[in-house]
Amino acid sequence: MTKMNNLEKADIDKWALKLKEYLSDEGDPRALDDDFINARAESAGNEFEFQRSHGMTVDQAEECSYQVLFNDLQ
Repeated sequence: MTKMNNLEKADIDKWALKLKEYLSDEGDPRALDDDFINARAESAGNEFEFQRSHGMTVDQAEECSYQVLFNDLQ
């Protein structure tokens, strides 16, 4: 993970928590895989920042981030 400020870390933690909750609720063993969760969370956070920097609203950017976070999990 690259060096990031506290706000960026909080955002990554938010995505990680959402993914961990989802995986736990589904009984998915990846809920215990911190490397998997953190990699997905970082990708979702990067997607959010990318979409915001390209003019999307917060809601639109979050939707794109959810797509990255939950892609191919079912």
